[in-house]
Amino acid sequence: MSHVNLGRLVSGRSCTIPYTLFRNRYQVLTSALANSRANAFALIDTQCAVKLADFLNAPLKELPKLIPIRGYNGRIGPPITTILRIYLRVNGRR
Repeated sequence: MSHVNLGRLVSGRSCTIPYTLFRNRYQVLTSALANSRANAFALIDTQCAVKLADFLNAPLKELPKLIPIRGYNGRIGPPITTILRIYLRVNGRR
């Protein structure tokens, strides 16, 4: 083997899984990266969380203490300030 193209490993198709977010008899079908090693149960983009909260009629709750975030590249990102409590169903399991 003369060389390895790491770009092909990183930029290839990602491993995603379909899942459902639901609450109050409403549901949203979507997909997520599997095993991103983010050390968290589920992370959702802020704009998406606001739209989900509105559609699912689920209140966003401010956290009493900010949760710091460090990216995959080691850079510090904006902290987590709010949570959205909804249900997650993967492969028929809640």
